[in-house]
Amino acid sequence: MFMKKHRGNRSAARGWAGSLPSILEIESSTRCNIHPPCVMCYPRIFDKRHISYDISDSAFERLVPFLRGFKTISLHGVGEPLLGGKLMALLDNIDREKTWVQFNSNGLLLTEEMSRAFISKKLSMIDFSLDAATRETYRKIRRSNFDLVVGNIKRLTRIKQELEVDRPVIKVNMTLMKENESETGAFVDLARELGAGIIHLGLLNPTENYEVRNGEFVFNYHDQMVDVKLPGFRAAVNEARAKAQSYGIELVTEFSGYYT
Repeated sequence: MFMKKHRGNRSAARGWAGSLPSILEIESSTRCNIHPPCVMCYPRIFDKRHISYDISDSAFERLVPFLRGFKTISLHGVGEPLLGGKLMALLDNIDREKTWVQFNSNGLLLTEEMSRAFISKKLSMIDFSLDAATRETYRKIRRSNFDLVVGNIKRLTRIKQELEVDRPVIKVNMTLMKENESETGAFVDLARELGAGIIHLGLLNPTENYEVRNGEFVFNYHDQMVDVKLPGFRAAVNEARAKAQSYGIELVTEFSGYYT
């Protein structure tokens, strides 16, 4: 209703800026380039609608007048932002000096041209979903090319060093499960190798159980959920935290409130 009432009216958008939320999330594309989906990607595995599209021209035009009224804008959702045709145009319509602009990505499509464009447009951060520290575990969970994404992130880091810039900040995230929890410390080492400034460790969200077979690896959702109270899990996370601190990398954990 709000967007419809003030569609295309920049002055109205400026007038309402004080009452806008501080964070805006835009799903620039619902499409993803990983087929079949990552084993824990419940929305795509069980999406019966088969909806696959980018943000429409009309939605984009309605959004533009309001893009300068937020402290943080995230340009992602379930889909892969690097597939979205409007991603660069969205960046061009955001005041990157005043707004923190970020998106999550699997990183597989990140080219040198894209990396240089994101730097020139002063993108604040890219959060890369990796979920593994080794090629084999990555293949089991994300069913894709570990070496490709690692190479893409390293190239972005090299370009940043070449241009002597600190943005976009590189963040890497890992959804912890029984299949990968033993790699927590190695993931911190990988983050350092990639030039990451932030590491995010999360957990599988509680949902109904299901099972996915990926070759010989059988992913059972409930069986893969880790027990955060186990001493071994706590020790692994504490080791990762200490290692990240020694490397000067910020480590963020998101564990509370997941399991009762």
